[in-house]
Amino acid sequence: MKKTFCLIIMLITVLLSGCLMNNNAFDIVFSRPGDYGSFTHGENLVFEFSVDSDDESGFGGTVEIYIDNEIVDTLAITPFMYILNTGDLQLGEHVFKAKAIDEGKSGSGELHFTLTGNAPVATFTIDPSGATTDTVFYFSAEESSDVENTNDEMTYEWDFENDGEWDGVGMNVFYQFYQSGNHTVRLKVTDAGGLGTETTNQVTVSAGSGTIPDGYALVEAGSFRMSNRIGSYQDVTLTNDIYVNQHEVTIEEYLAFLDDQDVNYNPTINGNILIAIGSADCPIDISSGAYVFSSNEYFESIECPVSKVSWYGALEYCNWLSEEEGLTPCYTISQGSATCSWTANGYRLPTEAEWEFAAMGGIHSKEDYANAGSDYAPSVAVINYNNIGPKPVKSKLPNELGIYDMTGNVYEWCWDIYYDPYVNGVITDPTGHTSGGSKCKRGGYYYGNVNSGYSISKRASDSPISMWRDTGFRVVRLAQ
Repeated sequence: MKKTFCLIIMLITVLLSGCLMNNNAFDIVFSRPGDYGSFTHGENLVFEFSVDSDDESGFGGTVEIYIDNEIVDTLAITPFMYILNTGDLQLGEHVFKAKAIDEGKSGSGELHFTLTGNAPVATFTIDPSGATTDTVFYFSAEESSDVENTNDEMTYEWDFENDGEWDGVGMNVFYQFYQSGNHTVRLKVTDAGGLGTETTNQVTVSAGSGTIPDGYALVEAGSFRMSNRIGSYQDVTLTNDIYVNQHEVTIEEYLAFLDDQDVNYNPTINGNILIAIGSADCPIDISSGAYVFSSNEYFESIECPVSKVSWYGALEYCNWLSEEEGLTPCYTISQGSATCSWTANGYRLPTEAEWEFAAMGGIHSKEDYANAGSDYAPSVAVINYNNIGPKPVKSKLPNELGIYDMTGNVYEWCWDIYYDPYVNGVITDPTGHTSGGSKCKRGGYYYGNVNSGYSISKRASDSPISMWRDTGFRVVRLAQ
């Protein structure tokens, strides 16, 4: 009985040994590199190995290659060699695994390796090096460098207030300081491997001239090519300097205007409805007999641009603001129509040409940016498919003139009657067609994709009585 029991145990052991051998029928023998080696991030790492088999016929199958347990390739030709571009991996420890498979049999081997790297060199220039609070400064990190990455592969974050929070991203950005004094600007450059370097620089800002109104940017007269970038264009000359609101009119600002109007759900002046109060997505509602901010899923703050405003609602705001500041209103408005006095010193909507010139940076344009102030949309534009509403104004960085949100956030009403294509030719101070029903809107809005044309060239149109969550406005006036 005892002998029988021992024979059974021996048989089970042999069978288990045979199963283990069948499940690991091949050995992976690495010739290079060694296990637990350390290598520089970004270099090509060569893995070379052979497959040993107990079978006299040798190995005739395929080898699956895994990096960090994810299959990346399959090899079928000996000698086995795999070249890994380590620039696609993060710094730190990784695992290379080769799994040999032939006629249901398999075997595997793995190596551990660590990627190290050099931190990028962070540096930036400031143009001008010192100026006034009227000045928009240009910050460029183009002289930053890294041995493993090109400049376009790195991330650039800027802290202009020296408060530990990043104010914007992008290799080249614009910023305006509204307080005089010495300002410490911080830049962090991060390479693709996750290594980051910070540097700081000082900007000296003196008091401004006081001639530019607070919250406005000076757009000087000049010439440019106004193009829809699909073949039609106008060579435009603008002969007037104007002040352009640096941000879209906010909910808070429009509430101040509505507070002077009769309280009802169809606020109307001159027979035209101003704003779609009472609709589910309107940022303004009525409570206890007064207009109030309606915090909802679409609007997170009273500093968001006002929307759901008709074209006439924008014009009436302009006239009200002009009167509040003792200026001459520009508009004469009746039910379903309006005219503009272009010599009045009050507030008005920009013409489409004025809007585009300002978005492009006017005579201070650095280059032909795709977006207002940058080719890198996240630096300047509230544009994201995940956004269901606009963000507070000035959430992103400005363009060369210190103007915010001219790409994304909300469309902006312009004065002009919409027409397309442009009439090729030379034109001075255009104010649009004299007939037609739709008004022009510019700039794109939050629910979009910059790669689909949401840029300086983005145009749209709507009826002047339409009121949409994606449409607001900003104001301008003559610089006199």
